Amino acid sequence: MVKVTEMLSERSCIFPCLKKIDFEEASGLSVPDSVFLNMFSKFPGTIDHFHYTFPESSFSSSEERISFGMLPVLVNLRVKLLSGYVELDLLLKNCPAMKKLYLEAGKVTFSTIFPQNVSRHGLQEIELDSMEVHSDIYRHISNCCRELSSMRVRNIRMEDTDSSEFKSIYLDMPYTRLKMLNLVRFRLSHQTYDKQCLHYTHLNRIQLLTIEQTGPITRPIDSLPDENNQRNMAATSWFHQYRVNAHPSIERAVWMLGEEETRVAEFYFSSASSGVSQRVEDPNTARDCFGLVDKSSWKDDLLRGYIKLRCKSVAVCNIDGTIFYGGV
Repeated sequence: MVKVTEMLSERSCIFPCLKKIDFEEASGLSVPDSVFLNMFSKFPGTIDHFHYTFPESSFSSSEERISFGMLPVLVNLRVKLLSGYVELDLLLKNCPAMKKLYLEAGKVTFSTIFPQNVSRHGLQEIELDSMEVHSDIYRHISNCCRELSSMRVRNIRMEDTDSSEFKSIYLDMPYTRLKMLNLVRFRLSHQTYDKQCLHYTHLNRIQLLTIEQTGPITRPIDSLPDENNQRNMAATSWFHQYRVNAHPSIERAVWMLGEEETRVAEFYFSSASSGVSQRVEDPNTARDCFGLVDKSSWKDDLLRGYIKLRCKSVAVCNIDGTIFYGGV
């Protein structure tokens, strides 16, 4: 295989009409190296789709770095990892023409503690699916990718070293204006470090989400809903995920807190940050296998913390199939 790729890489133009690459890494072999990728480093056109899958095996490691080198002609990258990690800052640097990025499983991190002197990138769409992501990643995306208009986040594990029972997660994207924000299972789990057992533990607790829009709040122009069914977001909106009933096929729903509920939530968390004693969860509160409570018991989820997403604006927000409209 190495001899074949070396021979092909010596040719100035191998496949002039190539638009799509599907690459599945065989178990136990190394990740795509420069020999393979050099075939496309001087490609005359653009690669609209590069789908890369790294199957898990007894030889693979969760600490293995997945690197693609320089791919200046790549437009759309889809990566599925069952192990290993991707360094986002290097990936954006090496793929300057990339418009769409889909990352599934594995872990997203930086090549350094935190990238300095970040250059702008024209990424427009990003999807993070079932990955382990540090909150700093979102700020880096916002700072680097000012043209980002669509973001989909599904079942994300947050990396954190705070072992306290009360938890809040802050996702700061101050430069981002989204036309579409899609949150699937927004109950982000977070990672806490057990000092006694000396290992990380994944916990699925948080059911409350707040979205803060710092830009102008106007109605979206396209696809306006029926006036009676319209759910308009305020500058700061709170959402809660709850169980509809015990039937497994209708397990969850999302609602936007009203003015009174919002005042309760904001007062609770401002009191918590001031060191005021926390409310105690009602031991009689029924939770399903996902940790969800009934809508009427939403206050019992307060002490489990909240997720805060801060951005310029969100035109359309889809939370587990429920549509809310914000600013553009």
